[in-house]
Amino acid sequence: MFKRHSTSKDTKSLLNTLIVLGNPYAVHYPPTAPAPKFKEMSKSLTTSATTEAQNYKSTGDLQIQNYQWAEAAESFKQARMLYLKAGDKLGEVTALHNLGYVQSEGGESDLALQSFQGAMQMYQQLESLSGQADIHVFIGTLETQKGNLEASEVSYTRAFELYQKIEDREGQMNALNHLGDIQKLRLQLDAAEESYLRSLELSTEFGDQIWEAHVRGRIRQLYAMMGRSDEARQEFERALEHFLNAGHTPGQASTLTSIGKCQSESNELDAAMESFTRALELEVLMSNRIGQAANHRFLGTIHVKRNQFKAAEESYSNALKLDKEVENRIGICHTLRLVGDLQVRQRLFDMAHQSYVSALEIYVEVEDGLGEVHTCKAIGDLEMLREHPEAAETSFIRALELYVEADLRSGQAHTQYALGYCYQHKRALEQALLSFQKAKKLYGDLQMKDLEKDSLGKIDELSVI
Repeated sequence: MFKRHSTSKDTKSLLNTLIVLGNPYAVHYPPTAPAPKFKEMSKSLTTSATTEAQNYKSTGDLQIQNYQWAEAAESFKQARMLYLKAGDKLGEVTALHNLGYVQSEGGESDLALQSFQGAMQMYQQLESLSGQADIHVFIGTLETQKGNLEASEVSYTRAFELYQKIEDREGQMNALNHLGDIQKLRLQLDAAEESYLRSLELSTEFGDQIWEAHVRGRIRQLYAMMGRSDEARQEFERALEHFLNAGHTPGQASTLTSIGKCQSESNELDAAMESFTRALELEVLMSNRIGQAANHRFLGTIHVKRNQFKAAEESYSNALKLDKEVENRIGICHTLRLVGDLQVRQRLFDMAHQSYVSALEIYVEVEDGLGEVHTCKAIGDLEMLREHPEAAETSFIRALELYVEADLRSGQAHTQYALGYCYQHKRALEQALLSFQKAKKLYGDLQMKDLEKDSLGKIDELSVI
């Protein structure tokens, strides 16, 4: 249940090992899986305690298939105690590892971390490099949820090194995908691309189209972030077809979310609403609270675009509740930023400022550069509405620095335009003209013709003053 399948060509089995596309905070593993491979595999003791323990483990495996996390945790606790009584270390570490997994899925992150740390000690004693690597991946995921991105990156890097040592290609791809996700969050986009491309190279050598499609999905997300959304959407739709054919629920859910985001960006609001709703239903089926929270957030953004503010408030409230239950700090600050956007639309400027600042504090603390830059830009826009151009300038300049550092050219263009408007408001006309000229060039390079035309209009307006 926690160990990936080996180099099987069974597509449906392999799909069940994939990390959820578009959600770096959730890890879905197959409901059944072989035990870890130790250098020395001792035979399980044929005692009554061992037999009873195996029955509890089988019950826990079945409960996982039904997403009954609390019940599965109790089963694995009982199995572990009986394996310990029988002196079966292999059974004990398997039960402990499984226990950490179901505690993590059930939102008990602190208990999960304790279980994983205990399993890590046993794997080290048993000299199981594969077991240690798997634990590093789980710990990395828990650290991500808590917003400890640097610690998470360390865990995934160590996992990759161990998988590389034992020549586990699937493990290497898994760790590299996680590394890329963290590097993307920290706006280390070149490093993220390198991690994803290394994973893609391994998946191509591995010769499995589903693994390859999965890592391409991550690359598409990265490129979509850089403004190549049409190409990304087409590829997501192909990926969804693969997941539907294989009956892989986690892949379907995460890909539907990604398609919904593309549809939302294109203002296809009915289609986006349908995609997010379908994804939410699947996440509820899997009892994945982090996935549920993400789709509630996205549904909230659709409600905002439709001026359905009460419905948006309800969606964001649901998202905050779910993220707080599993202590997902990244999700919490995402929702706070969106709440701020809603409050701006409602003209509740002071409340919006408080929401943005609360989100920004978490983004800075957890080193989520992408969240930080978007929030700085939002604060700048808000300060212009509040007629505080000096404060707006400070926020826009910080946002621009981050966009330049990450080479996000669309963000640079929008921020240069906002800075031009800010300088114009301050009567700093030369600076305003320069900012609009930079915005025009960036919009032109990005083939954003309407915005390029708007920038040209501002240039012409300033040129006659």
